[in-house]
Amino acid sequence: MDELPTSYPRDDQGTDAVRREEEALNDEVTRLIDELPTMVARREHEAGAHGGEVAEHIENETVLMDLDEIDDVTDEPVADAPAEPNPAEPVVEATVLRPLPEDIGRPVRDSSIGVRRTRDYDHDAQSTNLASSADNFDTIREEHNKRTSRKDPYARGARKGEAPGEGNSRSKLRPLLALFIIALVLGGGGAVLTYGMELWGGKTVPYVIGESQANAEIRVQEKGLDVVVEAEPADDAIGKVVRQEPESGVRIPEGDTVTLVVATNRTMPEVVGLSEEEARALLTEAGAANIETKTKASSKEEGTVIDVSPAAGEAFVSRGVVTLTVAAPYRVPDVIGKKESDAVEAIEAEGFKADVSYVKSDKTVRTVVETSPGAGETISEGGTVKVKVSSPYPESALYLAEYFDHSSQDVDAYLQKEGYGFGKGYVDTNGNAVTAYVSDNAGNITFSSTPYSHTVSFPGKSDTNVLSTGTPFVGVRLDFPAWQVPYGYEQSAIDELAKQCGFKGQGDICNNASMMLPAGTAATSATFVCASGRMDNLVWTILIVGNNGSVRASATCAKEGIYSLDDLNQFGGSVAQFVAYQEVYLSPEYQVKEEKKDESKDKDKDSKDKDKEKDKDSKSDEKEDKDSETTDNTDEKKDADSNA
Repeated sequence: MDELPTSYPRDDQGTDAVRREEEALNDEVTRLIDELPTMVARREHEAGAHGGEVAEHIENETVLMDLDEIDDVTDEPVADAPAEPNPAEPVVEATVLRPLPEDIGRPVRDSSIGVRRTRDYDHDAQSTNLASSADNFDTIREEHNKRTSRKDPYARGARKGEAPGEGNSRSKLRPLLALFIIALVLGGGGAVLTYGMELWGGKTVPYVIGESQANAEIRVQEKGLDVVVEAEPADDAIGKVVRQEPESGVRIPEGDTVTLVVATNRTMPEVVGLSEEEARALLTEAGAANIETKTKASSKEEGTVIDVSPAAGEAFVSRGVVTLTVAAPYRVPDVIGKKESDAVEAIEAEGFKADVSYVKSDKTVRTVVETSPGAGETISEGGTVKVKVSSPYPESALYLAEYFDHSSQDVDAYLQKEGYGFGKGYVDTNGNAVTAYVSDNAGNITFSSTPYSHTVSFPGKSDTNVLSTGTPFVGVRLDFPAWQVPYGYEQSAIDELAKQCGFKGQGDICNNASMMLPAGTAATSATFVCASGRMDNLVWTILIVGNNGSVRASATCAKEGIYSLDDLNQFGGSVAQFVAYQEVYLSPEYQVKEEKKDESKDKDKDSKDKDKEKDKDSKSDEKEDKDSETTDNTDEKKDADSNA
């Protein structure tokens, strides 16, 4: 390079132009140096979180530069420059990219700018990173200001003997030096930028938690990373990623594996055949947190799981109820006091058969009062349990008083079950049932408001089973079959029938001799005995009556309200006498008058029969006379013929 002239002719106009140009350049360099921290910060911001990781992939290469040594580029001695670096001058450190492995330790010299470099990868002795370069910006600015503040060689008062332009080569190179420093620093920022763009240094694991498995796999694979999917039973977010390894934001080499944990339905394990303890452990391991147990009679070993709900293989959630059914011996369940239907259901659910029978009891109708075998006892699978239930029906069709303890529907069902067929029925003006049930050999049963009447009239159309529809009744009458009627008209006969009907509490009794008849009552040809009694608010009666060798018996039971005081007063308050009067003395078949008429008719008939016989005899005699005459005439004719 040619040497610079040591002196120049004085030219004020040229000097001013050069000075202005130098000042403008110095101002521009000053501005650039002031903006360096902002520029580097922007680069680091663009790189995001990767800026901190760059330091792991960029080794520091220290360039020691004395600003005065720049004069070596000109190969011209400078009077003001010291021969060696001045320790007082600031040292500029810059960061460059990591070299290839084969270049490690190799000395390098860039002779074009006269800067010494040595690559050093001792991590304990690395030079400062980009942040340290930024920390030196203030020092660079100070040095620049110091050097650009030297006196103008063309200005008045310049050093004596200094030629115009002397030292100018140094000042002209200062802008180049500043630009070099900027490029050096921005080179580090470029590394951050390209690192953040993942052009080198591996790939950043994306955040895919909460995404579907398909979308998550695509996003990870787009990064050039491999995917491994692991299933994890869960209650929620089924089919979505719930965890990933490595975590998002981590930088890993391209081609490395990212593990995605995807939520799947919890599935019921197979526990049938296990012990209850084993089944609970397996269910807990599967995530079940709400396990319930119930027992069921089974031939399997006691304590063995025989069923599970939900069933094996079905999906469930940890907070849902899981029910284990465990085998237990066949034991009769405790059903005492339960309704008949509930008891039968419980017994059959345990694998038994229920044999229900009704018994008279003071317990609630249709509730279980006893079982055999008893509750808790063991029996074989499919065995029969006898269940006794408080009867909804009368104990017997003859127990008329018990009819009032049951509903009309139950009474109707019972009578038909016992072989009594519905005859006729209607509802009277008081809303009470009037109906009849008949049987072949068990007598007839009639419901009406006048059970003491031997006959009941039914209107034209009376085909409604009024009891089956729930129509109430106030009185019931039983006409015994002939084979049940006892012989005699004494108290013993009454006692026998009262026992059959379950009647208790007999009060009065009457017969023909003890009757108190109203005035004008016709005498009767019948013989009878009648008794009555009370059971709670019910009144019962028994009547045995006979006439001309024919005997019948009847029993009634009714609410006491059907007997008015007016009716009873004329019989001294006796229900027995009132019923006997209604049944015997008011019955046409038992009145004496009727019997006399019958005798007169018989006499007239006998007289007529005798007259007819007399007429017949007379006609017979006349016929005999005529026959005799005819014979005589014939004989005479024969004699005449003979004579001729």
